[in-house]
Amino acid sequence: MTGLFSLLGVLFGLPLGEVLAPLALAEAVQAALLRREGELGALLALFEAAERGEWDNVAVRLDVLQLSHQDFNAAMLEAAGWMHVALRETCGQPNA
Repeated sequence: MTGLFSLLGVLFGLPLGEVLAPLALAEAVQAALLRREGELGALLALFEAAERGEWDNVAVRLDVLQLSHQDFNAAMLEAAGWMHVALRETCGQPNA
């Protein structure tokens, strides 16, 4: 969910802090989104590095977080699958 919130600024064409201000988000989530702090922030930065194809950066972040490449790849696949289902439901298509 933190990853989804990270895109709200782009979606609304406003600075992320401005979009988040009226929302009642936990401090840990706000710190992750606005400053990439805490465990959620570190995970968000890891996924953003992967999205940009910064594989050396990904490897360093995996080491710091003590995550295996296999666990990271599984998380990426799970997130992609969740997004696929969410998009299909949004478009009114049945799940296959």
